[in-house]
Amino acid sequence: MDVGQSEDVTWAVLADPEGNEFRAVPEADPVRLNGAARWCVQSYASMRTLVHMMYLTLSGAILAEILGTTAMKYSDGFSKLWPSLGTALGYLIAFVLLAQTLKTMSVGTAYAIWSGAGTAAIAAIGMVFIGEAVTAAKIIGVLLVIAGVVVLNLGGATH
Repeated sequence: MDVGQSEDVTWAVLADPEGNEFRAVPEADPVRLNGAARWCVQSYASMRTLVHMMYLTLSGAILAEILGTTAMKYSDGFSKLWPSLGTALGYLIAFVLLAQTLKTMSVGTAYAIWSGAGTAAIAAIGMVFIGEAVTAAKIIGVLLVIAGVVVLNLGGATH
Protein backbone atom coordinates (compact mmCIF):
# COMPACT_ATOMS: atom_id res chain seq x y z
CA MET A 1 0.00 0.00 0.00
CA ASP A 2 1.28 3.46 -0.82
CA VAL A 3 1.79 5.44 2.36
CA GLY A 4 0.29 8.52 0.75
CA GLN A 5 -3.07 6.78 0.41
CA SER A 6 -3.82 6.43 4.11
CA GLU A 7 -2.95 8.39 7.22
CA ASP A 8 -3.45 5.27 9.38
CA VAL A 9 -0.58 3.28 7.88
CA THR A 10 2.11 2.61 10.48
CA TRP A 11 5.69 3.01 9.36
CA ALA A 12 9.00 2.35 11.03
CA VAL A 13 11.71 4.92 10.64
CA LEU A 14 15.12 3.26 10.77
CA ALA A 15 18.56 4.77 11.33
CA ASP A 16 21.86 2.94 11.37
CA PRO A 17 24.07 3.38 14.45
CA GLU A 18 25.96 6.23 12.78
CA GLY A 19 22.67 7.97 11.95
CA ASN A 20 23.51 8.05 8.24
CA GLU A 21 20.74 6.05 6.67
CA PHE A 22 17.00 6.40 7.20
CA ARG A 23 14.37 4.13 5.65
CA ALA A 24 10.63 3.86 6.00
CA VAL A 25 9.27 0.34 5.72
CA PRO A 26 5.89 -1.16 6.61
CA GLU A 27 5.85 -2.27 10.23
CA ALA A 28 4.71 -5.75 9.20
CA ASP A 29 7.91 -6.22 7.17
CA PRO A 30 10.74 -4.91 9.36
CA VAL A 31 14.25 -4.66 7.96
CA ARG A 32 17.28 -4.37 10.24
CA LEU A 33 20.62 -2.83 9.39
CA ASN A 34 23.36 -5.16 10.67
CA GLY A 35 21.09 -6.15 13.56
CA ALA A 36 21.95 -2.94 15.44
CA ALA A 37 19.37 -0.54 14.06
CA ARG A 38 17.37 1.84 16.19
CA TRP A 39 13.61 1.86 15.57
CA CYS A 40 11.20 4.67 16.01
CA VAL A 41 7.64 3.70 15.07
CA GLN A 42 5.18 6.46 14.28
CA SER A 43 2.05 6.68 12.18
CA TYR A 44 2.24 8.58 8.92
CA ALA A 45 -0.19 11.13 10.35
CA SER A 46 2.11 11.77 13.30
CA MET A 47 5.05 12.39 10.98
CA ARG A 48 3.00 14.83 8.93
CA THR A 49 1.92 16.63 12.10
CA LEU A 50 5.55 16.88 13.21
CA VAL A 51 6.53 18.53 9.92
CA HIS A 52 3.59 20.96 10.17
CA MET A 53 4.54 21.87 13.76
CA MET A 54 8.16 22.36 12.69
CA TYR A 55 7.13 24.97 10.13
CA LEU A 56 4.56 26.51 12.51
CA THR A 57 7.19 27.11 15.21
CA LEU A 58 9.62 28.44 12.61
CA SER A 59 6.94 30.82 11.29
CA GLY A 60 6.32 32.03 14.85
CA ALA A 61 10.06 32.60 15.30
CA ILE A 62 10.18 34.62 12.08
CA LEU A 63 7.17 36.74 13.08
CA ALA A 64 8.61 37.40 16.55
CA GLU A 65 11.96 38.41 15.04
CA ILE A 66 10.24 40.77 12.59
CA LEU A 67 8.22 42.37 15.39
CA GLY A 68 11.32 42.65 17.59
CA THR A 69 13.36 44.26 14.85
CA THR A 70 10.56 46.67 13.97
CA ALA A 71 10.24 47.62 17.65
CA MET A 72 14.01 48.19 17.73
CA LYS A 73 13.65 50.79 14.99
CA TYR A 74 11.19 52.69 17.17
CA SER A 75 13.20 52.27 20.41
CA ASP A 76 15.46 55.20 19.42
CA GLY A 77 18.64 53.42 20.49
CA PHE A 78 16.85 51.73 23.41
CA SER A 79 15.98 55.11 24.93
CA LYS A 80 12.19 54.50 24.75
CA LEU A 81 10.88 51.95 27.25
CA TRP A 82 8.00 50.22 25.44
CA PRO A 83 9.68 49.71 22.06
CA SER A 84 12.81 48.50 23.92
CA LEU A 85 10.75 45.98 25.89
CA GLY A 86 9.03 44.95 22.64
CA THR A 87 12.44 44.33 21.09
CA ALA A 88 13.60 42.18 24.02
CA LEU A 89 10.34 40.22 24.11
CA GLY A 90 10.32 39.73 20.33
CA TYR A 91 13.83 38.34 20.29
CA LEU A 92 13.26 36.17 23.36
CA ILE A 93 10.22 34.57 21.74
CA ALA A 94 12.06 34.28 18.41
CA PHE A 95 14.99 32.41 19.93
CA VAL A 96 12.79 30.10 22.04
CA LEU A 97 10.73 29.14 18.98
CA LEU A 98 13.84 28.79 16.81
CA ALA A 99 15.37 26.48 19.43
CA GLN A 100 12.21 24.35 19.36
CA THR A 101 12.38 24.22 15.57
CA LEU A 102 15.99 23.00 15.70
CA LYS A 103 14.83 19.85 17.48
CA THR A 104 13.39 18.59 14.19
CA MET A 105 15.00 20.69 11.43
CA SER A 106 18.62 21.00 10.40
CA VAL A 107 20.31 24.13 11.72
CA GLY A 108 21.44 25.34 8.29
CA THR A 109 17.99 25.10 6.78
CA ALA A 110 16.19 26.58 9.79
CA TYR A 111 18.59 29.49 10.12
CA ALA A 112 18.51 30.18 6.38
CA ILE A 113 14.71 30.34 6.40
CA TRP A 114 14.58 32.34 9.65
CA SER A 115 17.18 34.91 8.71
CA GLY A 116 16.23 35.08 5.03
CA ALA A 117 12.51 35.53 5.61
CA GLY A 118 13.20 38.02 8.39
CA THR A 119 15.62 40.00 6.22
CA ALA A 120 13.21 40.10 3.29
CA ALA A 121 10.27 41.10 5.48
CA ILE A 122 12.20 43.81 7.34
CA ALA A 123 13.51 45.23 4.06
CA ALA A 124 9.94 45.34 2.71
CA ILE A 125 8.60 46.92 5.93
CA GLY A 126 11.35 49.53 5.77
CA MET A 127 10.57 50.41 2.18
CA VAL A 128 6.76 50.33 2.44
CA PHE A 129 6.01 51.63 5.95
CA ILE A 130 9.09 53.42 7.27
CA GLY A 131 9.96 55.37 4.15
CA GLU A 132 13.33 53.86 3.33
CA ALA A 133 14.50 54.25 -0.25
CA VAL A 134 13.39 51.66 -2.78
CA THR A 135 16.38 50.93 -4.98
CA ALA A 136 17.13 48.31 -7.59
CA ALA A 137 20.03 47.08 -5.44
CA LYS A 138 17.73 46.51 -2.43
CA ILE A 139 15.16 44.66 -4.51
CA ILE A 140 17.82 42.47 -6.17
CA GLY A 141 19.40 41.81 -2.78
CA VAL A 142 16.10 40.67 -1.28
CA LEU A 143 15.43 38.45 -4.30
CA LEU A 144 18.89 36.89 -3.94
CA VAL A 145 18.25 36.18 -0.24
CA ILE A 146 14.97 34.48 -1.13
CA ALA A 147 16.68 32.50 -3.91
CA GLY A 148 19.36 31.37 -1.46
CA VAL A 149 16.75 30.11 1.00
CA VAL A 150 14.99 28.19 -1.77
CA VAL A 151 18.26 26.58 -2.90
CA LEU A 152 19.11 25.52 0.66
CA ASN A 153 15.63 24.01 1.04
CA LEU A 154 16.11 21.85 -2.04
CA GLY A 155 18.34 19.65 0.13
CA GLY A 156 15.52 18.88 2.58
CA ALA A 157 14.39 20.51 5.79
CA THR A 158 14.47 17.71 8.37
CA HIS A 159 17.62 16.38 9.95
